[in-house]
Amino acid sequence: MDKNQVSLLEHWVQFWMWMRRIPLLEQSAWWLSDRLYALAMLIRQGSESMTLHRLDNPSPEQIIANVCAYNSRASRQPKAPLSATYIAVVRCMDRRLNLSRIFGDLRFVDDIANPGATVGPSVIEALRIAVEKHGVRVIFLLGHTACAARSIACSDEAQDFPLITATIHQHDAGIADLLADPVMVRAMTERRLAVLRATIDSDSDRLDDLQRYTVEGGDWRPVLKSWMLNRSAIASAFSGHTGHPSL
Repeated sequence: MDKNQVSLLEHWVQFWMWMRRIPLLEQSAWWLSDRLYALAMLIRQGSESMTLHRLDNPSPEQIIANVCAYNSRASRQPKAPLSATYIAVVRCMDRRLNLSRIFGDLRFVDDIANPGATVGPSVIEALRIAVEKHGVRVIFLLGHTACAARSIACSDEAQDFPLITATIHQHDAGIADLLADPVMVRAMTERRLAVLRATIDSDSDRLDDLQRYTVEGGDWRPVLKSWMLNRSAIASAFSGHTGHPSL
């Protein structure tokens, strides 16, 4: 982005933060942002490289051509500055899930997706990187309704997907290993990290049954929606985070 674009963005952010002080204006700002986002998506979909949704049963060659055309143009534009990472999420690879409807700007999110949103050794190592190298403050472990991978693991098809099935059946043990990991325990004890779990409603992307793990009690406790909407609590939780170290 050039200096004029950066200046415009900074002014928009300042205006947004001012509007958030007044609840009614904040709701109006969210409504306007949603409409602008939808408009931006329509503009992008109208370009020749983003028209897969208009192709009837596209061939591999058509898909590759679309991707290459889009990348050719996009790679000639300056990249946005790297932002801090506050959140890591472990979630299912199901394409029905729209993380932007949960977290908003995904530049702040380390996204770890696999069939069934399972936690195993490789996921635990990825989360160590997220916490130690990226400065992640909150880990979300997100299952979702009507999960096909979990249905397969409990059906006759399980024999056709032995690795996925085994990982799903070992998921609870994997979470226990994550919560006992020294990196996680130290960060949670020092109140630099929170680990939460919830279920995403696949139809609406709503978070249900949101719970937070407590090191002191060794248990999961409900997170009240009022706490989630408390801006001062959120600001306090993220205070002191100054950057995004590169891996």
